[in-house]
Amino acid sequence: MISSKNLRKALKGGRVFLALALLGIIAQFGLPSASAHESRDVAGGKYQFRVGFLNEPVYQGLDNAVFLAICTGSCTSNPDGSFTNGVTGAFDTIKVEISSNGQTMQLGFKAVPRMPGRYNAQFIPTRVGDYTFRVFGTLGSDTIDEKFRSSPTTFDSVEPVTAIQFPDKPGFAGNQSGAVSATPAGSTTTAAASTASSPAATVSGASTTAATASTPANTATGAAPAAANSNSAEIQQLNQKITDQQRQLDSARSDASSASLIGYGGLATGLLGIILAGLAFFFARQRGQTTPRPRREIEGG
Repeated sequence: MISSKNLRKALKGGRVFLALALLGIIAQFGLPSASAHESRDVAGGKYQFRVGFLNEPVYQGLDNAVFLAICTGSCTSNPDGSFTNGVTGAFDTIKVEISSNGQTMQLGFKAVPRMPGRYNAQFIPTRVGDYTFRVFGTLGSDTIDEKFRSSPTTFDSVEPVTAIQFPDKPGFAGNQSGAVSATPAGSTTTAAASTASSPAATVSGASTTAATASTPANTATGAAPAAANSNSAEIQQLNQKITDQQRQLDSARSDASSASLIGYGGLATGLLGIILAGLAFFFARQRGQTTPRPRREIEGG
């Protein structure tokens, strides 16, 4: 029969063994990532790719990036999150094509400093919904062409930014067809379904009538010319004011130049008078010194 003392020792040893086993698993595979990324073996298992958004959950209109990790074989992590078998230098030969709502854009990757095997391609998702990342290029002699699509089982799709806006929910400023429309606080977020013939706006607590095809036409033929004429008149008035001010400035400069000339002329005349007076005084003294004094007759002679 097992004594209570031996039982406590066995349980204590079991806990220690379980803790050591858990540490071994963490050291081998790393801590689970807070972001959802799809892992896939590529080139017959030669590489493992991990692809998704850098920052998840993903919100429309906020800065984000395509996250790519490349490892030789299955990725194994160090305690700091870096890979022990990350593939470096892939930014020279691997690119990504982003697809959403029928549009595509290609980007190059940049290596994450001090994280071998990790790469980011920065962009801002402007549409709500699913995104597809086509990673293509070459790794050594292997040709790479893999598509990764957001889904509940792979990585996050883009959500409306109103989900994290508080207290007001203005939405995303770059709103387009299929994007979340801007709504004031307390109102219901709706999808913007703008068309060429009937643009409509959603307002809290009130419904607005969709604009008909004649409304843009009236605006183009009436309001726009009126605004253009008003702007033209303001520009002409401004130009006239500038011209008048320029004339006043030129007149002031002319008056200042005339006054300066008169002042310089008076100064020159005064100096000339002083010089002439000095010369006259000098010559007068010279004549006084050279003229002989008249002789006086001696009286009683």
